Amino acid sequence: MRNYKQYDEKVLRKLQLAQLEILKDFIRICDKYDLTYFMYAGSAIGVVRHNGFIPWDDDVDVAMSRSDYDKFMEVYENEVGSKYRILTPYVDSNYTASVTHFQKNGTRFISEVSKDLKTEMTIDIDIFPFDYAPNDEKQYKRQVRQTRFLYRLLFLVGHSKPIIPMKGWKKYIAQSVCFITHYILKLFRVSGTKIYDKADKISRKYNDIAHSKRLVCYQSAIPDKSYLLEDEFFPVKQLAFEDTVVSMPNAYDVQLKRMYGDYMKLPEEKDRINHAPNLIDFGDGDIVIID
Repeated sequence: MRNYKQYDEKVLRKLQLAQLEILKDFIRICDKYDLTYFMYAGSAIGVVRHNGFIPWDDDVDVAMSRSDYDKFMEVYENEVGSKYRILTPYVDSNYTASVTHFQKNGTRFISEVSKDLKTEMTIDIDIFPFDYAPNDEKQYKRQVRQTRFLYRLLFLVGHSKPIIPMKGWKKYIAQSVCFITHYILKLFRVSGTKIYDKADKISRKYNDIAHSKRLVCYQSAIPDKSYLLEDEFFPVKQLAFEDTVVSMPNAYDVQLKRMYGDYMKLPEEKDRINHAPNLIDFGDGDIVIID
């Protein structure tokens, strides 16, 4: 199964504009409290290559240093009232993914991947914290292995059939392992929140080491490629995104090439991905079901 669905253009644009509204409110809070963020992953490609959303993209990714992320978690509620909420496994144990969602209340966004989760999935933006990594390469690789394993285990607590980008017998074996692991975790009532907490503590382990200069997003699918050195991160730059201005890492081209190679080249249609939604409720009476 491919993680992609073709949108009606008007539906996709309405979704993008809803996410842009959330992004602007997020930026407003960051500006008020002097918090540094930057556009991340596909959203960063959108900034550079399209001055806005990638034409087929249906989400917004932002990233922050862990200290600014923690400060945002402390202050956001006073700034947004009942308009938004945060979703992590700390907030809802039924949510079994590592990514922090800044969600718009009164909406829904249900994808093929999230349809079985017993938690409210909404139109949102994703927030990724960056933690300091150890300078010692062996310690760094160990940290990547540990967090990657735990975050994958966390996902399998809530999903028995994840999307696996393989073919043939390798895909069959991987699917079987995931299916069996899911039900073993369920049988022993393993808590997703505890797995998340363990991974979170490992991610934060080296944040107080002053001589560490490398920042890593351990929640990324490719943490070994998504890192930034301090002088690649700071100071951030301001670039256009749709009708607003957003922050980007100082060396955004270096990071994007590290993560994606020639990111300025458009991928073939068969290689394009989105969140493959089944249902979108915009919260204004407009509910869209996508086959």
